[in-house]
Amino acid sequence: MNAVKKLFLNELHTPFWLFLLITSILILRIPTFFEPYWNDNEAIFLITGKAINHGVMLYSEISASYPPLIYHLAAISESLFVLKAFLTVWHVVTVYLFWRLSERLFPKKIRLQKISSLVFGLFSTFPLLQGNVAYPEIFILGPTMFAFYLLLDKKLSKNTLLLSGILLSISIMFWGYGLFSVLSIIFVWLTSASSSSKIFTKILRRFVVVLLGMGVPVFITMIYYWQNNALSEYVYFAYLQIFNQSFFLYSFVIITAHVLLFWARSSLSRQFLFLSSWLFIAVFIFFISPQHHDQFLLTALPPVALLIGIFFTSKKMDQPLSIVPLSVFFFVPFFYGITFHSTINYYSNFMFLALGETTIEEHHASFGNDVVRNYKISNYIKDNTNEQDEIYVQGESKHLVYALSDRAISTRPPSKEVLFVSNPSGLGSQFNENLKLVILLSPKNSHSQLRNFLNHNYKLSAEFEGAEFWTPLNPNIRSLIAP
Repeated sequence: MNAVKKLFLNELHTPFWLFLLITSILILRIPTFFEPYWNDNEAIFLITGKAINHGVMLYSEISASYPPLIYHLAAISESLFVLKAFLTVWHVVTVYLFWRLSERLFPKKIRLQKISSLVFGLFSTFPLLQGNVAYPEIFILGPTMFAFYLLLDKKLSKNTLLLSGILLSISIMFWGYGLFSVLSIIFVWLTSASSSSKIFTKILRRFVVVLLGMGVPVFITMIYYWQNNALSEYVYFAYLQIFNQSFFLYSFVIITAHVLLFWARSSLSRQFLFLSSWLFIAVFIFFISPQHHDQFLLTALPPVALLIGIFFTSKKMDQPLSIVPLSVFFFVPFFYGITFHSTINYYSNFMFLALGETTIEEHHASFGNDVVRNYKISNYIKDNTNEQDEIYVQGESKHLVYALSDRAISTRPPSKEVLFVSNPSGLGSQFNENLKLVILLSPKNSHSQLRNFLNHNYKLSAEFEGAEFWTPLNPNIRSLIAP
């Protein structure tokens, strides 16, 4: 545990240049607190968090595609502003941990530390890779780098190995793909080892302790979900779904890359081997993901930033060789045709707002055509329902409307269909007495079965901003027209 004391107690300091960088990052994150509800994933996290606060069981009663920590963080936050505040504090600590990791890898190369920290700090903040959004992909970086910092120490005690495993388990419980992070450490241990059987036994013992630290917290959560009859759903949606067909296809590619690195280990530095392995595994994660979004590239940003530092400062063979893993990284977004978010437009739009040249509504509109409409519809819902009333929204922006309206979401079967599954009828076939309002955001695109259900159980009470608002019929009338 000496490494932890050294990191947080004995040497908890920042050089002046890092202080300036962190201050700049805090300034660059100010616009995030003025963002409207525009990101669908953040809305899902918040409404799922609200459901958790109301006693709904995650995975079995409400669908989720990530491990539990991001939803529980959203449950604590309860609002987008607080969630952004958590993200800001977490990110500042992450930047600090990145610097300490760079210091451990390159202890006397101050210029490399500055360049790599600048690249990582800024590009994990900019909207280019959606660093402004509270994605699990950004939350896993801090615990992962903290674990790496500990595991790269020359003296590894059992407590240090165990703590490192616990930190990696935090990453895993934010995003299941964090499971693969430990492979980079195992690889660098192997490349640094001799052919002695005692050394391999020592590495195996280390790995077992790390694995124990990783497994115990996850196992505790499994017991919790088992007690609440949600174990199978939890294990599948949080972890097992990552092992798809792409996993087995690209496993051969990533294994080949590591075999080549291992074969050339005698002519490569330990740092280069570790960073290349880390980057290749991050790219592997991107390849096996069912959807290829720009925020997935955040997980590759730490090794990319350090390799860029090597490219601009090293005078050894690592400098020209760094082009190889960096080329792999920069090839990925072009190959998949990823469209990046404009950083210039993001900050210029905020400046116009800050200077009073645009209104709040105009600022909201810069985040998407439906943002202003979603706010108006949500305000209509608030004006016409009570806080405890359950609602159902159908349409592309349904999660955003749910989050903005701050109304109860039906937690009775088929609530999983209501929120996240494209069920033809949406509401199911059983009338829910507690469902006080049904909103069709795109009435022309509503399914015929849903229309039929509404016609026999609800009445069209209003049309507003192109949306339809349906309220329950009187029970006597409903019984007369029941099919």
